[in-house]
Amino acid sequence: MKKFAAHFVFPVNSSPIAKGIVEVDPSGKIIQLIRPKGDLTEMAGMEFHNGILCPAFVNLFEEFTLLKFFTFFPELKEYESLLPHQHNGERAILEWMKAIQLKNGKLSLEKLIRLFSYESAKTIDLQNELGTLEAGKRPGLLLIYNMDYTNLRLTENSRLKRLI
Repeated sequence: MKKFAAHFVFPVNSSPIAKGIVEVDPSGKIIQLIRPKGDLTEMAGMEFHNGILCPAFVNLFEEFTLLKFFTFFPELKEYESLLPHQHNGERAILEWMKAIQLKNGKLSLEKLIRLFSYESAKTIDLQNELGTLEAGKRPGLLLIYNMDYTNLRLTENSRLKRLI
C-alpha cells in the first residue's frame, strides 16, 4: 500500500481535507481517505507533496466536439476564447483552468476540479469508477502545485503532475 499526502486533498464528493492522505493499492485503487486529527505525522509508505491532490481530469475533448462539450457545460462557454490551442490532455485542462481563474475571481478551484473530474465522468457515465477520491475507485491521482495555497487559487506558475 502507498500513501500520498499533501497540503490539501480535494476528494470532490466532500469538502477539501487539510493535510489529507490518500491510501492506494498497487493497482491504483483507493483503499481509504484519511482525515488527520491534529498534525500530520509520518507513516510507513507515505509521500508528502507540496500542493493539492485531486482525482484525474476526464479529457472530454477526446469524447466530444467543442460544440457538444459546451452543451454539457454551458457555464464554461464564456471561457471558450481562453482554451489553449492544444486542448488535449490534463495539462491543457490545467492551463484552461488557470486562465479561467485568472480572468474570473469567483470561480473556485474546487468547482473547476469538480467540473473536470466528477461532472465530466458523470457525462460519459463513468462516475462509478472516476471523478472522486473515495474507497473502491480508480480515478487516477493528480498533484497540482505552485499555487496560492492561502486562497486555494491557481496562478500562472501552477503545474500538474500525475501520481497515479
